[in-house]
Amino acid sequence: METIRLFFTSPQIIVLMTGDATLYGMTVRQNYWKFFDKDFLNKECDFAVSSENKQAAYRKMVSRLETQYLQKMIKPEHRILLDNVYEKYRYNRIASSEEQKYSIGIKFSNVQDGEPKELRQIYETIFRTLGMINSNQADRDVFVNHLLRQPFRNQYRLLSIYNDFLAEHPYNMNSETSKIDMVDRILKVFEVYINQYSADNKHLMGKTSMYAAWIMKFLIDNDIVATGSHLLPNMESDSMNNAIIALDASCIRQMQTTPSIVFDYWSRVSFVRQVLILLGEDGKEINEFAHLYNGNGVTKIQGNVLAYLNAKLNIVVNASKNTMPGVIVPKHRIMNQSGIKGLLVKLVQLSTVSPDTHKTRMCTIYRILAAITELLNEYERVQDSEANIHTAIKVKLLQVAQKYTFVEPNMLKPYLKKEKVSVTNSDKVVSMENVDTFVDTLLSWMEKAQNRIVITPQTLDRTFSRLYYTLNDMDTFGQDENNAFIGEYMSKWVISLWNSCIVEECLAENNIDDIDLSHDEDIIRIFLKNYNCFQKKIEKKEIDGVTSFSGWLLECPLLECYVDTDILALREYRALDINLYKLIKANSTKKILIAQKESLLKELNDVENSLRVLEQNISFADKLENIDKEIEVINMELEKKSNSYTKNKELLAHRSELSNERLSASRDVVESASFLYNQRQNKLAERRNLKRRISETEINLSKIGNLSMNDTMIIQISAKFRKFSVYKELSIEQR
Repeated sequence: METIRLFFTSPQIIVLMTGDATLYGMTVRQNYWKFFDKDFLNKECDFAVSSENKQAAYRKMVSRLETQYLQKMIKPEHRILLDNVYEKYRYNRIASSEEQKYSIGIKFSNVQDGEPKELRQIYETIFRTLGMINSNQADRDVFVNHLLRQPFRNQYRLLSIYNDFLAEHPYNMNSETSKIDMVDRILKVFEVYINQYSADNKHLMGKTSMYAAWIMKFLIDNDIVATGSHLLPNMESDSMNNAIIALDASCIRQMQTTPSIVFDYWSRVSFVRQVLILLGEDGKEINEFAHLYNGNGVTKIQGNVLAYLNAKLNIVVNASKNTMPGVIVPKHRIMNQSGIKGLLVKLVQLSTVSPDTHKTRMCTIYRILAAITELLNEYERVQDSEANIHTAIKVKLLQVAQKYTFVEPNMLKPYLKKEKVSVTNSDKVVSMENVDTFVDTLLSWMEKAQNRIVITPQTLDRTFSRLYYTLNDMDTFGQDENNAFIGEYMSKWVISLWNSCIVEECLAENNIDDIDLSHDEDIIRIFLKNYNCFQKKIEKKEIDGVTSFSGWLLECPLLECYVDTDILALREYRALDINLYKLIKANSTKKILIAQKESLLKELNDVENSLRVLEQNISFADKLENIDKEIEVINMELEKKSNSYTKNKELLAHRSELSNERLSASRDVVESASFLYNQRQNKLAERRNLKRRISETEINLSKIGNLSMNDTMIIQISAKFRKFSVYKELSIEQR
């Protein structure tokens, strides 16, 4: 650069130099650092009060020297900022006429005639062909604007491979083989950036059913789990964004051909991201314990993560229960069941054991997602072999439905003791009743997903985030140990998952008319409304019902097992009214309401009897108080010296009568008058509350009597779902 500077100083030569100012600055700093040899720096730091301050001073000084050198060599007033294509496009917002607007037209070799295509539209076409963008304008802009910001040599490489792709696939661009070929070409363009951030590029560039695990490793290794799990190129580093584009393209193609990766992404990447956000960690420590990207099944990895989370939360928040949304810590065991229902009840359960051998039992919706992942994985594996698919899925279902116990990390031993429980396993032997029939329904559902599911990682990640915050808005079940039914919460959790899928898919398609975006506790009402709206959009062809991920997931038989059958009936009958649902629920619990009314009437009768006794005691207490006052007046009269002998004799006789009367009344009064009045006040309030509850029960019973034929039909429809339903079976064993 010193040699170049000589030409800069000559008045006879006009020099034009291009380059990156950051790279020039690095070259200058490198040479200035050479002026300080190692011995000099070591001695200066040894004698310094603080070596860190001394080193910081040197760094600051070298940076100043760099700035001064570049200002003298390449004067700021002579510099011209070379805008990229994106910045040129931004000038179009202030252009006063169409002639002043900036654009780039590209003409490909397979097009002989016609106008060149605009560059931005070409990039949108590439991303849309690969399934990386949808109708959401914000997502489209993130991808397209990133490419427009690239050095033009990168854009030229991308346009070149797209030109070759068009030449080789002139008529069948949208076929599956064509899309795979396009992804392979994209990966070659951005392979160098994947290599820059990962040593496992062969796995990230290849096709594997464990692709979500390698993405998880990539995110953890680069400390971007919280910010990069959606695989959007909006990171600070330009090179990282290029790597993410390649990962996103490859992930989408594998999701469409391998549906298990969709649930693997949920169960591994999105799930762990929320755990890390909850704990405020970066993922390194949790990965060392859970091994998030090894060959372990998702069920095992998820259990290890929950064990890690449980130990950390016990330390951080001084609690004896896991407080992650979507996790219940019941106080008692879950009731044992037989047949397929026994398997499904076990499937949502797991336990963690702390180093001091205390066990925490949990029920969680996340185990359902992990089970679907492993079942789909098995289905895809068996399709490549000669094995019997039905038998393989049946065996896998039996495996994932076991209740596993996971050990919490030793270094995170909770200082707060948990309730010690017996570790004896008293589970009944599960019979095979209805298991084969349920496996057939699973196989039918899995078959529908092959080469048809269209969804992006960003939509998946947003769906899981919406699910997480919906569950977070609900009351925590673990706070109410008297509630004996876990099925209520499991049903709401699955409904929250379905609703999150519907909302995020409509947002991705930029079609949110009549969709309720809220996620409060009234999730049943929100879901019924959104489901009805979603079905209308499919009927109007606004959303493709064949490739819709939400439409497929709404038919999942494993998820349906945990949902209130009355809600499933309303969904199928399209009678999506929350008031009708409340009536149906009241009708299904008519006997409970009648028994409740009888119990309340008995309580009311007991309260009325107590009030009559209290009124009698209060009357005695008031009489006693009046006698005391009268005796006190007589005593005051007796103290007067002006009284005659006859009057005093009369007063003494009257006082004697009152004393006898007082003695008789005091035998009937045990408590003080003030205490009796307080008791009466409490009993009156209790009576009002019982009458209100009886009135509400009578109103609910009167509504049940007004059900129409359609409502009765819905009740009949709900009966067909009860064969596999465990909504009511998920109850706590009372001891």
